[in-house]
Amino acid sequence: MNGLGKKTIVTGSTERSLLKHSIATHLLDAGADLAFVKDGLEHAHIQNTTLYARLTAATLDAQARTVCTSHSVV
Repeated sequence: MNGLGKKTIVTGSTERSLLKHSIATHLLDAGADLAFVKDGLEHAHIQNTTLYARLTAATLDAQARTVCTSHSVV
């Protein structure tokens, strides 16, 4: 993913980082392996990548609550 931002119209390092981390979150949402995402983000330690797994779980939980409340399941 490191060269990804350079191939797009994204110019600043902050924008490239945001793009990489957005893609990482989407990969985890789609079921990608945490170690695969860790390597793509070039994290030295898996603990740095687990933040995205927690964000993904929080997103799924929030979406489930929305669906449940909109259908009177709760």
